[in-house]
Amino acid sequence: MTHRYYSPSQLKKMFNSCCSRKMQVALSAPNFPKCIMRDVLESETPRFVAGYYANAKSIESMAQMLNHPAFSDNEVSELLALNPALDVLSLYSERVPEALYNRLLNRVIDGEYSDGNVSFMAQNIVNHRAFPWERADAIIAMNNASLLAEMGQAASCDAVLSDIVAAVPRVEDKTLHTNIYIKVAENAACSRSLFNRLLALEIEPNSTCRIRIALLDNHEHTMEQFREVLAYVQNNANTDCRARYVSDVYDAAFKNADMKQSDFIELVKCDASQYGIDEGFHRLNFSDAQAEAMLLEYQGSCDALCYAILDRVDTLSPEVVSQFIEREPVDSLLVRKLLSSGNVPSGILDMLAYDPDHTIQMRVAMHPNVSDSTFKCLYRVRESIMSSNKDYDKTLFNESPAFALLTSLKNYLILHNDYGYDLFDFKSVNSPKAMTKMLIGSKHPQEVQFLFDSQEAESLTALSALQSVFTNSRGKLDRHGYIQFLAQINSALGTGKQAQKRAGLAIDAPSLRTCLAFLSHDEMVAVVMDNAITEARDVFRMLATLIARDCPDESAKQCALVRKWLASKKDYGEAFHSYLSNKQQRDFSISTVNARFYQADAIAQLDTITESLPSHVTLTLPEDTKALRALGRAQHHCVGTRYYADRCTDGSAVIFALSTGNRSDETFTYQFERSSGRLAQAKGFSNSDTPPELNSVAYEVFNAIKDACEAAREQAALPQENE
Repeated sequence: MTHRYYSPSQLKKMFNSCCSRKMQVALSAPNFPKCIMRDVLESETPRFVAGYYANAKSIESMAQMLNHPAFSDNEVSELLALNPALDVLSLYSERVPEALYNRLLNRVIDGEYSDGNVSFMAQNIVNHRAFPWERADAIIAMNNASLLAEMGQAASCDAVLSDIVAAVPRVEDKTLHTNIYIKVAENAACSRSLFNRLLALEIEPNSTCRIRIALLDNHEHTMEQFREVLAYVQNNANTDCRARYVSDVYDAAFKNADMKQSDFIELVKCDASQYGIDEGFHRLNFSDAQAEAMLLEYQGSCDALCYAILDRVDTLSPEVVSQFIEREPVDSLLVRKLLSSGNVPSGILDMLAYDPDHTIQMRVAMHPNVSDSTFKCLYRVRESIMSSNKDYDKTLFNESPAFALLTSLKNYLILHNDYGYDLFDFKSVNSPKAMTKMLIGSKHPQEVQFLFDSQEAESLTALSALQSVFTNSRGKLDRHGYIQFLAQINSALGTGKQAQKRAGLAIDAPSLRTCLAFLSHDEMVAVVMDNAITEARDVFRMLATLIARDCPDESAKQCALVRKWLASKKDYGEAFHSYLSNKQQRDFSISTVNARFYQADAIAQLDTITESLPSHVTLTLPEDTKALRALGRAQHHCVGTRYYADRCTDGSAVIFALSTGNRSDETFTYQFERSSGRLAQAKGFSNSDTPPELNSVAYEVFNAIKDACEAAREQAALPQENE
């Protein structure tokens, strides 16, 4: 994981301003200064004496400090023993001894905390591993609505639930009563006698409806009880809620009512619910003949039932399915539902291949059971899927069981967009070994593990680059060294959260070769492990650019400087990334001419592009290396380095920034691949995340910039008329 260094003053500022997300990221560093954590824990104690929830947002950060590996269990115990006001942190830290939790609970029961503070703590109090259910009566006697609701949800004893229900009338705020009753009603431990007691309860009509619906939705009940609740809801629910409540009652009946098949058919004919029918149909075990008859009978009148029946398409006769497809009206969504099953007979697929709905043709082409002859006939359909710019068309791969292995790789579309593979070549390829062989021409277990444990398609680039690096000038691969390095990477990254970081090696082969000549294998692994994927790539690229100079003396000098820094800092993560970025931007600004970018052709249309943006968003479009360096310095990331400048100069990448305000942390930088239109990177200030809602805006801006550049190039290519 990449860890950023923060000064003590920055940390204190973050803590005081309740920047919880940044604080939690900073605290995740294993070498976070212990003295700072101790100072914060001790200095913040007074806030907790008078009413700790005055600054409640600090709780999780302080609990994270107690969980930090820098403190031993004994140190945590000693620290909290000296500061009883910090007992509340026992609700958030697993390392706090149970004795301190019990001390806190005693103070809660004794009334030392206000009712509001207890309500704030209720969820953590009840869900704590040491919560004493044997003292439930004393806690129930406090008559705190939040505690009662949490206990009603968590209790596993019917006697406790009964005591909670009995205590509800004693809660002063009557608006909170309904929530407590509902929590008890939803609890699987609610006994039949308590069920009947709550079913007979009558309070405000709308609240009574909600309680009774919760009972039916979570417990078995009779058809008579269903009809009683339905009648009550129809007669007493508020007008604006009635239709929804009626639908909920039907859903609960399909789910839990003790019904017969005839009861099910009766409810289906009422057409009051579309959501519970699926569960009711599968629960009642209709025969194949009954399912076929219902499919044709309710086609066009009850889509929900048809959807449920089509889940069993493999048990339906081809004649019935064909009749269903041919009949009008046919909801194409139902046919698509049918095609989502991997059990559709090939004969039906052959017939659907000629359906006028293009989407159905696409689904047929992607189905695992389609015959070879039909698959070949749908050549143009397959081409249209891969050439489509619509996300929906591409996501059809995710829905087809024939491409399950392919779609297990994140960003698998780059195999076609960037590498030129025909994705349909991977249809029904279910062996990782076979797919690895198709992709790189070999299938050693370490190669297969490298690619599929990473679950990242871009790891293919890393494998190809490594093969090139370990191949000598005579074209012979040092297979032993190559496999040994893969084994070291696989062992270090495993299959957990770190696994996808293998893609951090996905850079050009010359840069990777330079880095492997300078860094040991252990150091290469450290760079990959200690950085996010894109940051690891940046480290390798920047390092290669710095030490691979045209002048041998200059290369030797840079190698010595970098090696000296590493020997001193022993940090291959964010600090190393920042060192290389600052160093390269400084050297780059001195030695490089100010090159004009391909995207500068869009500057003339900048006002038009900006007008299409949301009112709160502004666009920054660097037109040369100088402007890109300025953006990199302002945003504290490496976009201003030579690699990105070179890519913008030759037009292979388009880089711009979108701002939602005037502060640095409200500006976000985007890099798109010009040829494929893929969003390669999106970074906020100091490599932070970007808001997801800006992604669609970024795509629109990229397309506008690309169109403007292409139009400008076409205009420049036209012969100029003589004046």
